[in-house]
Amino acid sequence: MGTIDESLFAELFALTEHDASLVAELVALFLTQLDSQSKAIRAAVSSHFAVQVEFHAHSLKSSSATFGAHELTRLCRNLELTAKEGVVPSANELAPFFLEVDAVEVWFRRWLSVQVAA
Repeated sequence: MGTIDESLFAELFALTEHDASLVAELVALFLTQLDSQSKAIRAAVSSHFAVQVEFHAHSLKSSSATFGAHELTRLCRNLELTAKEGVVPSANELAPFFLEVDAVEVWFRRWLSVQVAA
C-alpha cells in the first residue's frame, strides 16, 4: 500500500458530496497540522519531554487516520505508546517517522496541485 490509502481518501471525498473545494480546505488544514505537530514532536524529543511527544503523536495519529495515512498513523501510535512509557526516542530512531511525514506531505501537495489545475 502507498503512503495514502486512496480508497479511504475517496470515501472522505464522497462524504463531502465530491466538493473538491471543501476537501481541498480540509487537506490544507491537515497539512498545517502535519507541519505543526511534526515540529512539536521534534522539539519535544530534543527537550526529552515524553508527555509532549505523547500528546502530539496522539493528535497527529488521529488526523492521519482520517486522511488514510496508515503508515504515519502506525508510526504515531508507536511513538505515542513509547512516550507514554516515559521513553523519548532518539532523533535517529525518529528518521522513519519524518520520512513518512515528508511522503504524506508530498502526496497531499500533489493532490492539491491537481485540484487547483482542474
